[in-house]
Amino acid sequence: MPRPYRPTPASIFAGLFLSIGSVACTTQPAALATIEAREGRLVPLDAEGEVLDPSRLVGAELTVLDPYDQATRVRVDAVARDAPVPAGPLAFYEVSRWDEPAERWVPYCERGPDGLALAMALPGRWHDEGKTFVPDARDFTLTCTGGANGKCARLGFVPGLDTVGGEPLTPYFEACVRMMRADYCGDGRSYTEAGVPVDLIDRAGQQPVWTDDALDFEAVWSAGGAVCVHRVRNPAITLDVLVDACPRLADAVGDDCLEGDLLSEPEARLVNRSATLAVGG
Repeated sequence: MPRPYRPTPASIFAGLFLSIGSVACTTQPAALATIEAREGRLVPLDAEGEVLDPSRLVGAELTVLDPYDQATRVRVDAVARDAPVPAGPLAFYEVSRWDEPAERWVPYCERGPDGLALAMALPGRWHDEGKTFVPDARDFTLTCTGGANGKCARLGFVPGLDTVGGEPLTPYFEACVRMMRADYCGDGRSYTEAGVPVDLIDRAGQQPVWTDDALDFEAVWSAGGAVCVHRVRNPAITLDVLVDACPRLADAVGDDCLEGDLLSEPEARLVNRSATLAVGG
């Protein structure tokens, strides 16, 4: 059977648990043999690989694995609606998880700042504790609208899809998730500060203009982490501390990092700005 991040470093894997995991069908409506993630939606298939009506997803139970292979039962309760994004439509789903101690179904997703608590399916998932994203329709990410994966997909960086010009969006998705989580080193560690507003523009034109002029330049990003870092989002972490954790950035911090590096560095995919906070606030 196929199997299908703003936390602090101490809570990173709680955040991953809501966003990332392998999924396998455990029980399902009649004729539903497996599920794939294609073009921003869950696709139910019968035993011969024929596509079934999306209504067949309702009531399907899946097993979600976190990065430590801890399993949780989830259930598709409803196919909510499509949401237009720059790369194409994304399907939203109402999903519950089985709360073992309480012996009842509870919402799988926490409600985000926009009030949504819905799930999306993205082809592929993060492996090695968030270090590597591997595209795969059968090994997919069940992500929530309020998480880093979901936010980046809704911005138009849907893994597995291409831009209008034919450029793959998966590297942009990876770069966006790294940025959302302030994963400067590209090793799965998050250096973000909860609740800090961020803004971005990218080379593919999915997000072509800044939307918040009050924010300050932070870093330039590739699929593998920061290309350079002008300043660290969390004011409690200095650039020296960051370089100790990520030696490859030694000559690419502070004034050695410019917004224009988005266009001059071949691996760069996007550049971001964020709010400047005082230490302790």
